[in-house]
Amino acid sequence: MRIVQVTFEKKWNLGDYNSELINAVAVIDEGENPSAVLKELIAYVKTKGETEIQGVAQTQPTTTETKKEKVDKAKKEKVEKTSTENKEEAQDGKEKSEKQSQASEKSEQSEVKETKKVKGKATPYDPDASLHKKLLGEILDKAAPGWKTNTAPYKEASQAMRGKDFLDAEGLVLENFKTEFIGKVPATK
Repeated sequence: MRIVQVTFEKKWNLGDYNSELINAVAVIDEGENPSAVLKELIAYVKTKGETEIQGVAQTQPTTTETKKEKVDKAKKEKVEKTSTENKEEAQDGKEKSEKQSQASEKSEQSEVKETKKVKGKATPYDPDASLHKKLLGEILDKAAPGWKTNTAPYKEASQAMRGKDFLDAEGLVLENFKTEFIGKVPATK
């Protein structure tokens, strides 16, 4: 048997779901010792390309970041920003109450966002899921402010919507779900 190439790959965890991956392949020339080539290759990858290998072009390590990692990173930055704001608010009581009410309004506005359908798998509606109940309640608070005085038609419509696409791939309520739900509620006096 003749070994013609060797491969070595190493992945470094950078934290916050980020990683760095280096993969290198070495072609073994005739007369070369595969073990010696592999040792050189391992040293090259483990030093992240800083070890010189004769006849090999230097490469840059690649950092991969998935969509979930980007969302998690954005959430973490938002929490850090909020934490910084809270420290500043503690310095002045008056500013604190004003900023808290503004932050509360922004939070309420951001919870029920108008959405467009995003490509990807949608989450079906489950009227028994607490998150789905909460999101639907927020939608109804805006669309039909007096809905809590007579909940029967809304409960009926909720059951009829079971299994319909509710949340897009980013976790936002689909606009077509809102429209169809409101259309299923009979007119009440």
